[in-house]
Amino acid sequence: MLRSLFITSVGLLTMSCSGDESYDHGFAISASQWALANQQADLNLLQDSANAIESWHAQAKTGILLNSALSDQQYGELVGEFPCALPQEVQALWKWKNGESTDYFIWYHGFLSLEEAIEQYNYLLSEPIFGWQKNWIPFFQFQDEWYFVECKNEPTAGAPVIHYFTESGPSYAYTNLTMYLATMAEAMDRGVLTWREGWWNDLDDRKKLVAIHDEYNDLAKFPYAVE
Repeated sequence: MLRSLFITSVGLLTMSCSGDESYDHGFAISASQWALANQQADLNLLQDSANAIESWHAQAKTGILLNSALSDQQYGELVGEFPCALPQEVQALWKWKNGESTDYFIWYHGFLSLEEAIEQYNYLLSEPIFGWQKNWIPFFQFQDEWYFVECKNEPTAGAPVIHYFTESGPSYAYTNLTMYLATMAEAMDRGVLTWREGWWNDLDDRKKLVAIHDEYNDLAKFPYAVE
Protein backbone atom coordinates (compact mmCIF):
# COMPACT_ATOMS: atom_id res chain seq x y z
CA MET A 1 0.00 0.00 0.00
CA LEU A 2 1.19 3.52 -0.80
CA ARG A 3 1.23 4.77 2.77
CA SER A 4 3.94 2.21 3.57
CA LEU A 5 6.29 3.82 1.04
CA PHE A 6 7.02 6.73 3.36
CA ILE A 7 9.45 4.55 5.31
CA THR A 8 11.89 4.42 2.38
CA SER A 9 11.90 8.15 1.66
CA VAL A 10 12.02 9.00 5.35
CA GLY A 11 14.91 6.61 5.85
CA LEU A 12 16.93 8.39 3.18
CA LEU A 13 16.18 11.73 4.77
CA THR A 14 17.16 10.54 8.23
CA MET A 15 20.48 9.18 6.94
CA SER A 16 21.44 12.69 5.90
CA CYS A 17 21.60 13.79 9.55
CA SER A 18 24.05 12.62 12.12
CA GLY A 19 23.39 11.28 15.58
CA ASP A 20 20.30 12.50 17.40
CA GLU A 21 20.24 15.92 15.80
CA SER A 22 16.71 17.31 15.70
CA TYR A 23 15.13 19.98 13.55
CA ASP A 24 13.21 22.93 15.02
CA HIS A 25 10.70 24.25 12.48
CA GLY A 26 9.87 27.32 14.54
CA PHE A 27 6.23 26.69 13.62
CA ALA A 28 3.28 27.94 15.65
CA ILE A 29 -0.44 28.41 15.05
CA SER A 30 -1.61 31.96 15.74
CA ALA A 31 -4.45 32.92 18.06
CA SER A 32 -6.53 34.15 15.11
CA GLN A 33 -6.06 30.84 13.29
CA TRP A 34 -7.17 28.93 16.39
CA ALA A 35 -10.17 31.20 16.86
CA LEU A 36 -11.31 30.74 13.26
CA ALA A 37 -10.89 26.96 13.50
CA ASN A 38 -13.15 26.83 16.53
CA GLN A 39 -15.71 29.26 15.14
CA GLN A 40 -16.10 27.37 11.87
CA ALA A 41 -16.09 23.83 13.26
CA ASP A 42 -19.36 22.23 12.16
CA LEU A 43 -19.85 18.52 12.83
CA ASN A 44 -22.94 18.35 10.60
CA LEU A 45 -21.10 19.87 7.64
CA LEU A 46 -18.13 17.64 8.38
CA GLN A 47 -20.23 14.47 8.22
CA ASP A 48 -22.18 15.68 5.17
CA SER A 49 -18.89 16.33 3.36
CA ALA A 50 -17.45 12.96 4.37
CA ASN A 51 -20.62 11.23 3.14
CA ALA A 52 -20.48 13.21 -0.12
CA ILE A 53 -16.88 12.13 -0.71
CA GLU A 54 -17.80 8.51 -0.01
CA SER A 55 -20.72 8.77 -2.47
CA TRP A 56 -18.46 10.36 -5.10
CA HIS A 57 -16.11 7.37 -4.85
CA ALA A 58 -19.03 5.00 -5.29
CA GLN A 59 -20.25 6.83 -8.40
CA ALA A 60 -16.74 7.02 -9.85
CA LYS A 61 -16.23 3.32 -9.08
CA THR A 62 -12.83 3.96 -7.52
CA GLY A 63 -12.96 0.90 -5.28
CA ILE A 64 -12.46 2.87 -2.07
CA LEU A 65 -12.80 0.65 1.01
CA LEU A 66 -13.58 2.47 4.24
CA ASN A 67 -13.23 0.65 7.53
CA SER A 68 -16.13 0.13 9.88
CA ALA A 69 -16.63 2.55 12.74
CA LEU A 70 -15.03 1.68 16.05
CA SER A 71 -17.13 0.94 19.09
CA ASP A 72 -16.99 3.54 21.86
CA GLN A 73 -14.89 1.14 23.90
CA GLN A 74 -12.43 0.51 21.06
CA TYR A 75 -12.16 4.22 20.34
CA GLY A 76 -11.58 5.07 23.99
CA GLU A 77 -8.84 2.48 24.35
CA LEU A 78 -6.99 3.59 21.23
CA VAL A 79 -7.26 7.35 21.59
CA GLY A 80 -5.71 7.06 25.04
CA GLU A 81 -2.40 6.45 23.25
CA PHE A 82 -2.22 10.18 22.51
CA PRO A 83 -1.04 12.55 25.27
CA CYS A 84 -3.83 15.12 24.87
CA ALA A 85 -7.47 15.49 23.85
CA LEU A 86 -8.34 15.38 20.16
CA PRO A 87 -10.44 18.18 18.65
CA GLN A 88 -14.13 17.30 18.39
CA GLU A 89 -13.91 17.37 14.58
CA VAL A 90 -11.23 14.68 14.53
CA GLN A 91 -13.12 12.58 17.03
CA ALA A 92 -16.22 12.82 14.83
CA LEU A 93 -14.32 11.76 11.69
CA TRP A 94 -12.77 8.70 13.33
CA LYS A 95 -16.11 7.77 14.88
CA TRP A 96 -17.67 8.05 11.41
CA LYS A 97 -15.22 5.60 9.83
CA ASN A 98 -11.99 4.16 11.17
CA GLY A 99 -9.91 5.17 8.17
CA GLU A 100 -9.65 3.12 4.99
CA SER A 101 -8.00 -0.07 3.81
CA THR A 102 -7.19 1.59 0.46
CA ASP A 103 -4.92 4.62 0.05
CA TYR A 104 -6.63 7.51 -1.68
CA PHE A 105 -9.75 8.82 0.04
CA ILE A 106 -9.04 12.50 -0.65
CA TRP A 107 -6.99 13.58 -3.68
CA TYR A 108 -4.38 10.82 -3.38
CA HIS A 109 -4.08 11.07 0.43
CA GLY A 110 -4.93 8.03 2.50
CA PHE A 111 -7.35 8.34 5.43
CA LEU A 112 -5.45 6.73 8.31
CA SER A 113 -7.21 4.43 10.71
CA LEU A 114 -6.74 5.33 14.36
CA GLU A 115 -4.35 2.39 14.72
CA GLU A 116 -2.28 3.62 11.75
CA ALA A 117 -2.30 7.16 13.06
CA ILE A 118 -0.91 5.95 16.39
CA GLU A 119 1.78 3.91 14.61
CA GLN A 120 2.88 6.81 12.42
CA TYR A 121 2.68 9.29 15.29
CA ASN A 122 5.05 7.15 17.32
CA TYR A 123 7.41 6.72 14.38
CA LEU A 124 7.50 10.42 13.52
CA LEU A 125 8.06 11.32 17.15
CA SER A 126 10.90 8.80 17.45
CA GLU A 127 12.93 10.32 14.60
CA PRO A 128 14.39 13.70 15.69
CA ILE A 129 14.94 14.82 12.09
CA PHE A 130 11.20 15.40 11.70
CA GLY A 131 10.95 17.85 14.56
CA TRP A 132 7.58 16.24 15.26
CA GLN A 133 5.79 17.54 18.34
CA LYS A 134 3.94 15.47 20.94
CA ASN A 135 0.66 17.27 20.24
CA TRP A 136 0.76 16.78 16.45
CA ILE A 137 -1.76 14.10 15.46
CA PRO A 138 -1.62 12.83 11.84
CA PHE A 139 -4.80 11.70 10.10
CA PHE A 140 -4.15 11.82 6.31
CA GLN A 141 -0.93 10.74 4.61
CA PHE A 142 0.77 10.10 1.27
CA GLN A 143 4.38 8.91 1.11
CA ASP A 144 6.45 11.64 2.81
CA GLU A 145 3.68 14.14 3.54
CA TRP A 146 1.02 14.25 6.23
CA TYR A 147 -1.94 16.32 7.33
CA PHE A 148 -2.17 16.79 11.08
CA VAL A 149 -3.91 18.77 13.81
CA GLU A 150 -2.70 19.87 17.22
CA CYS A 151 -4.38 18.51 20.33
CA LYS A 152 -4.67 20.25 23.68
CA ASN A 153 -5.29 19.29 27.31
CA GLU A 154 -9.03 19.82 26.79
CA PRO A 155 -10.85 19.07 23.51
CA THR A 156 -11.40 22.07 21.25
CA ALA A 157 -14.27 22.26 18.76
CA GLY A 158 -11.86 22.44 15.84
CA ALA A 159 -8.18 22.85 15.05
CA PRO A 160 -6.23 24.26 12.10
CA VAL A 161 -5.20 21.60 9.59
CA ILE A 162 -1.46 21.62 8.99
CA HIS A 163 0.33 20.11 6.01
CA TYR A 164 3.73 18.57 6.72
CA PHE A 165 6.19 17.77 3.94
CA THR A 166 9.63 16.38 4.72
CA GLU A 167 11.31 18.88 2.38
CA SER A 168 9.62 21.98 3.80
CA GLY A 169 8.17 21.15 7.20
CA PRO A 170 4.74 22.25 8.47
CA SER A 171 2.48 24.88 6.91
CA TYR A 172 -1.01 26.15 7.76
CA ALA A 173 -3.16 24.68 4.99
CA TYR A 174 -6.88 24.62 5.95
CA THR A 175 -9.03 26.46 8.48
CA ASN A 176 -9.96 23.19 10.17
CA LEU A 177 -11.01 19.63 9.37
CA THR A 178 -14.56 20.74 8.54
CA MET A 179 -13.28 23.07 5.84
CA TYR A 180 -10.72 20.58 4.56
CA LEU A 181 -13.45 18.02 3.89
CA ALA A 182 -15.86 20.65 2.55
CA THR A 183 -13.19 21.95 0.17
CA MET A 184 -12.49 18.52 -1.24
CA ALA A 185 -16.16 17.53 -1.48
CA GLU A 186 -16.83 20.74 -3.42
CA ALA A 187 -13.88 20.11 -5.75
CA MET A 188 -15.20 16.62 -6.50
CA ASP A 189 -18.74 17.90 -7.04
CA ARG A 190 -17.55 20.57 -9.50
CA GLY A 191 -15.44 18.07 -11.44
CA VAL A 192 -12.15 19.72 -10.54
CA LEU A 193 -10.93 16.46 -9.02
CA THR A 194 -11.51 13.47 -11.29
CA TRP A 195 -10.63 9.80 -11.51
CA ARG A 196 -9.48 7.61 -14.40
CA GLU A 197 -7.96 4.16 -14.76
CA GLY A 198 -7.38 3.45 -11.12
CA TRP A 199 -5.98 6.77 -9.88
CA TRP A 200 -6.56 10.49 -9.58
CA ASN A 201 -6.21 12.47 -12.80
CA ASP A 202 -3.58 15.18 -12.93
CA LEU A 203 -5.14 18.60 -12.53
CA ASP A 204 -5.47 20.47 -15.81
CA ASP A 205 -5.61 23.75 -13.93
CA ARG A 206 -4.53 23.73 -10.30
CA LYS A 207 -5.83 27.28 -9.95
CA LYS A 208 -9.39 25.92 -9.98
CA LEU A 209 -8.69 23.88 -6.86
CA VAL A 210 -6.94 26.84 -5.25
CA ALA A 211 -10.02 29.00 -5.91
CA ILE A 212 -12.24 26.50 -4.10
CA HIS A 213 -9.70 26.27 -1.29
CA ASP A 214 -9.79 30.04 -0.89
CA GLU A 215 -13.60 30.07 -0.78
CA TYR A 216 -13.59 27.86 2.30
CA ASN A 217 -10.34 28.80 4.05
CA ASP A 218 -10.01 32.49 4.86
CA LEU A 219 -6.57 32.64 6.45
CA ALA A 220 -4.91 29.46 5.16
CA LYS A 221 -2.64 29.07 2.15
CA PHE A 222 -3.03 26.26 -0.39
CA PRO A 223 -0.13 23.91 0.44
CA TYR A 224 1.15 23.22 -3.09
CA ALA A 225 2.79 25.36 -5.75
CA VAL A 226 0.46 26.88 -8.33
CA GLU A 227 1.74 27.19 -11.89
